[in-house]
Amino acid sequence: MKEERSRYIDVYRGLGIVLILLGNLGMMPENYKIWINAFGLLLFLVAEGALIGEKRLYERSGSKIFGLEARRFLLPYFWISLLVVFSECVAMVLSLAQSGKAVIVERIMEFFSLYGGMLLWFLPVMLISVTGYQLLRKKLDYIVLLVLSAILAAVICGINGIPVYLVGKRMSPEVFLLQMVYAVWRGCVGMFFCAVGEGMSMLIRWFDKKKLQLVLLGIGLMISGSWLAICNGRKLAISISFRYLVTGEMVLFFGAAVFLCCGLLLICRWINECSPLEYIGQSFLIVLATCQDCKVVELAEWSGEKIFALLDHDFIRNVTVLAVVFGVEIALLLLMQLANRAKNHLNKA
Repeated sequence: MKEERSRYIDVYRGLGIVLILLGNLGMMPENYKIWINAFGLLLFLVAEGALIGEKRLYERSGSKIFGLEARRFLLPYFWISLLVVFSECVAMVLSLAQSGKAVIVERIMEFFSLYGGMLLWFLPVMLISVTGYQLLRKKLDYIVLLVLSAILAAVICGINGIPVYLVGKRMSPEVFLLQMVYAVWRGCVGMFFCAVGEGMSMLIRWFDKKKLQLVLLGIGLMISGSWLAICNGRKLAISISFRYLVTGEMVLFFGAAVFLCCGLLLICRWINECSPLEYIGQSFLIVLATCQDCKVVELAEWSGEKIFALLDHDFIRNVTVLAVVFGVEIALLLLMQLANRAKNHLNKA
């Protein structure tokens, strides 16, 4: 029997994808980018934690946990990375870009180190976070694991040496090893947000019949988290970034991220069903892996500039950008669904 999906989790992921896509567009105001950078990717870890707690996924065997999660996260990571390297090779051969062999080798090494590209880096982080959390959860009580993961995340975020060292460095054996270490570090920080997600699944079960309290608490957390995020973002000359573990004031960073992720999850539980968001949320990994690394956002902004040049109307340019981003991503999802159906049909034949 097909396992029943948690529809509100798909709504949550789908809404997260929409917010992230908007955040990657140059036309969005700076305060919005500060706000979405504070929690945008972390909400997917909270979603994983909520599912782990709701369905008690950690009760599976260790080999099954690792096998299923590795297939789920590494397959899109592998195929999209291969596509990125292939496109770099084509651009070099056709002299469409200034990238040479050194850049291509660097992309390949980043793939093997799990350091990843523009947004591809998040897939190995999710693998490490989700797998590690489930394996530890098999052995530890929830409260103990929550405290330990919070301490580990705070310690790692307090060490800022590796990301600064890696920026601008040419690929070498030392840099490759540091990239591997850094990929694991990001995954360890992510385990804390998986723990937050499991805690939210407990809270949601308690609030299940109290819809008004649920949405009011969600709105309150969103407002509080937004205030913390803006306060923290304005303290830095550069943006808050989970990718580089740039946190600013650590208390503000974790407070904003937890409040925003949890508040939005509660609101999505209240909404519960929304077919368009569910459709996007079910394929969130593909959208994350393609929107920047496959130049979807870049294509959208180029199209918007062309339309803007013809019509000299900023609103039309912005509408064009949004239409291209979501149109291309939905087209990619449909193509992949058709490919999966064809594969299943051949297997049955």
